[in-house]
Amino acid sequence: MQIPENGLPVLPRLPAVGRKSRRSLGSTAQVTMILVIVEDLLFVSKIQQTAQLIGVTVQPADPTWGLETIIAKAPRALILDLNHRSFPALDFIRTLKAHPNTKAIPIVSFVSHVQSGVIAAAREAGCDLVLARSAFTQQLPQLLRKLAGI
Repeated sequence: MQIPENGLPVLPRLPAVGRKSRRSLGSTAQVTMILVIVEDLLFVSKIQQTAQLIGVTVQPADPTWGLETIIAKAPRALILDLNHRSFPALDFIRTLKAHPNTKAIPIVSFVSHVQSGVIAAAREAGCDLVLARSAFTQQLPQLLRKLAGI
């Protein structure tokens, strides 16, 4: 993955699966969605508020969801807290990146900047972008726009 001079990552382009304009949304319409697996509920709320302000749909995801549920949700991207205590995040990344129906889903994760071993392991597992939590927070609006393809 290339990172241009502005410091924002260049994420792979994905087709707009089920994406509709806000005007054409019906009660059964799918929208471009980013799944969020984050343990800290206040941080989830911050992500949701930022997403709402810029018109991006995010959905908190349960870390116990199986691969079939992730495939059925057809997310545009996934945001993952590497310090989530309820499941093995690195194994989850490996599983998603090994499956043909989920390997193209961009995974953006964050962790404390002092956890260099976790950062390296996440990159090795296939995580598309690993950021320090502070950098993730600072770049959140731009990241959400990029992940949503807007």
